[in-house]
Amino acid sequence: MAFQTGTVNHSLELLDSFRVFLVAQGWTVDKALDIADGKLLHISKDSHFMHFRALNKPASNDFYGYQTNSIAMVMSELADTSTPLEKLNLNTKQIPIIDTIQKGPFRYWFFHLEDPLVEFCILEYEADRFEFLMFGSILKYSDWVGGEFFGASWTIGQQHRRILNTGPFQDNSEPSQGTTFLHAEVDGYKWLTCGNFSEDGYRLVRGMNFWHKELMDHSPSSFNGLSTMIPVHLFAERDDRFFSPIGELEHVRYVNILPYSPGQIIQLGADQWMIFPFHHKGPKEHPDYDGTQHLGYAVRVIK
Repeated sequence: MAFQTGTVNHSLELLDSFRVFLVAQGWTVDKALDIADGKLLHISKDSHFMHFRALNKPASNDFYGYQTNSIAMVMSELADTSTPLEKLNLNTKQIPIIDTIQKGPFRYWFFHLEDPLVEFCILEYEADRFEFLMFGSILKYSDWVGGEFFGASWTIGQQHRRILNTGPFQDNSEPSQGTTFLHAEVDGYKWLTCGNFSEDGYRLVRGMNFWHKELMDHSPSSFNGLSTMIPVHLFAERDDRFFSPIGELEHVRYVNILPYSPGQIIQLGADQWMIFPFHHKGPKEHPDYDGTQHLGYAVRVIK
C-alpha cells in the first residue's frame, strides 16, 4: 500500500512506523540503532541514501544541537552508515527537522509515489497544526547531475519557526536557513537550498514564485468554487543571479485551501489529492503568528 495513516505518541514511534512503511515500499535498512534518548536510522533505495535521528527527551535541552522530541534527517550521496548525522552535507543549524512530537496521540499520513520517487510524512502535532518531511527525486527538465532532494517544515537553527510559513520548496524568510535541499550540480555548485538569499556556498532553488502566488490569490474559481492545482515548478539561481527552470516536484501541487479542510480528499478525474495547510489554516495574528492563511498543498493519494 502506497498510503498509510494512523497515530503515534512520540517521535520514536513515528520513525519506527515510517521505517516499516518505507521497507514495504522497497527501501533497505542499512542500519537501525537505539541511541541515548532516541533512534538512528540509515535507509536507502536506488540512488537515495537517507539518515534519520529521532529524539524523545522530556526536558527542553538540545542533544547534539537538535531540538528535543524531533526527527532530523539529511541525505548523502553514499550509503555511509558511520558518518554522524550532523557531519553530512550541511552544518548543524541547517538540518531539516519535524519537532514537538512528545505527548500524543498524533495523527500522521505517509505517502509513497513513484516516477519519480517521492516519500512524504505529514504530522498533525497539535490540533489543526501540521508539519512535514519529504525526500526523493524531482522531475528534471534537462540533463544535469542530481535531482535528489530532502526537506522538512523547520530546521535546527530557526528561532521563530511559527512565522516562516514553510511549505514544500517554498522560499524561507531567513538567510541560509532553507528547509529543503536539492542535489543539482549546476554552475559549479552541488546543493541548492530554499533560503531567502544565497550564502554559505549554497545557491537558491525556488518553488513558490510570483506567478504561483498570483494563481493562489485568485483561487478558488468564481465559476465553480474549486481551487487551481498549481504544479510545483522549480527555478535554480544562476551565476547572473537570475533564475532558470530546472525541474518540477511531481505528485504535489500548491493550492488555495480556503474551500477545503485539512486532510480532505478531492477527486480530479482518476486522481485523488489530499489537502494540507503549509502550517495552520488561519490568519497571521498575535500571539504566535502561526497562521498560514490560505496557503496549502495537495499530495497525490495512491491506495
